[in-house]
Amino acid sequence: MNDIVWILLAAGNSARFGKGSSKLLETIPSLNAKVIDVTLSAINQILPDSRILLVSSEEFRDESGYVGEWVQGGDKRQDSARNGVLAVDHADAVLIHDAARPFISSTLVHSLLSKLESCDAVAPGIRVTDTIKRVIDTKVVETLDRNHLFRLQTPQVIKYDVAVKAFTSLNPSQTYTDDLAVVEAMGGDVHIIEGDTANIKITHQSDITIASQLGSERPSLSQ
Repeated sequence: MNDIVWILLAAGNSARFGKGSSKLLETIPSLNAKVIDVTLSAINQILPDSRILLVSSEEFRDESGYVGEWVQGGDKRQDSARNGVLAVDHADAVLIHDAARPFISSTLVHSLLSKLESCDAVAPGIRVTDTIKRVIDTKVVETLDRNHLFRLQTPQVIKYDVAVKAFTSLNPSQTYTDDLAVVEAMGGDVHIIEGDTANIKITHQSDITIASQLGSERPSLSQ
């Protein structure tokens, strides 16, 4: 697959970050670079010939100084992802990625693209190690088998024609918390590969400290 488009989701309001401004504009101290810039640097180093489509508010686009392809974000993640997918006019595959995950690795991305050759969509996941119980009104109704549970990461990689079909037909009244769920809903062949523990999502202010530690091991991302 040679025609690759990244759909970079940056339309969230960063409410859990708790500073009243976008976490993507926060500086990672060890790299002296904003989160969004580190993510863009990683993408450009991993797949320099790929295209990037930023999905965000107009305000964030201007504040970040981004000058590439852009489309307006939506109210929910699925709306932003849909806007991004439908703004792409041609591709072999789309990589839908949280802009708040700056430490994606080349090994992970190429493993995802390799797996996509034999399925409709694939994402990285980390196996759950805690016990997970399903609870209704404080009552435990089921203990889930953690051997079959994963915490999903991004990028979530989908064949372009599958992505267009899935996001065109999604039910707007239903909530899809990730992109694979949209493909699952249309009966697509969806897979998970082993994720990367360094592929953190910056959500809280304390995550910046962790990011700085990770950044010190990857100085090339400051470029």
